[in-house]
Amino acid sequence: MKGYRSIDPPEQQELALTPFFLRETYNRASTKKEKHLSLLYIVAFFYAMRSCEYLITSGPRKTTNVCLKDIIFLNNRGGVIDQKSDGIFNAAASSIIFREQKNGEKWEKTTQESTSDPLLNPTRVLAFIVSELWKLPGTTEDTPICTFYDDGSTRTVSSSDALEHLRRTAEVIGEDKLGFKPHQIGTHSIRSGAAMAMFLDNTPVFLIMLIGRWKSDGFLKYIRKQVLETCKGISQRMLKNDLHHVLPSPSSSIDDPRIRNRDSFASNLSSMALTSSRLQAMRPSFCLYH
Repeated sequence: MKGYRSIDPPEQQELALTPFFLRETYNRASTKKEKHLSLLYIVAFFYAMRSCEYLITSGPRKTTNVCLKDIIFLNNRGGVIDQKSDGIFNAAASSIIFREQKNGEKWEKTTQESTSDPLLNPTRVLAFIVSELWKLPGTTEDTPICTFYDDGSTRTVSSSDALEHLRRTAEVIGEDKLGFKPHQIGTHSIRSGAAMAMFLDNTPVFLIMLIGRWKSDGFLKYIRKQVLETCKGISQRMLKNDLHHVLPSPSSSIDDPRIRNRDSFASNLSSMALTSSRLQAMRPSFCLYH
């Protein structure tokens, strides 16, 4: 099996998307579905969400979609703001509760602060989505955030919708500007982009794991070593210590019974392969160690 694995082609990871790409996706959206998808990407980016948490996916899943009841808006004193009030647009932070996850963790909450960016602001984008959903007929606390209204009916967006939209946008922007081909990205690229964005700003590993709800260092596979910013300053930092000395290894007497060697009484006594006559011959006449 190891031989088969050695000849397998390398695993193709979906490449990380950047804040620039999120802006372009929103600015180039021409339909209500595309607009809603682009807003969901922004939320998913800041909360490092799995695609099955904010999109409709096919097949059975352990993960549940984020619904209105899973979103909390907070003021600058930590107080909760009513979802149906206009105060959510001025919220200082917002939280999302992930009730069921593929890693088995339940009711895990992630909080992000509001940013100064006019578009890439997780709290304000969430406020807009929530506000629009409460305007729709039949909306309840169990309405998922992937719901939108178009052509007189309520609809939802799926992972296949998002995949087609992301790759079409990448094709329009072009490989020369993005550095990758459309087929190299997917719905998981949003979560990869979150890990990459935090890593490039030297966010501590434990915080990346907390925000992305990773229970191991598995997120490291999302970090693109090919990206120039990943290795920025590394070569210069490697020159800081021009010379280093190797510390001498501690030396021990060969007669020390705590050291396993051929003249050690303790070592030879524990060897079942030796005969009693051989043991007698190998025992030292006396030992200074106790």
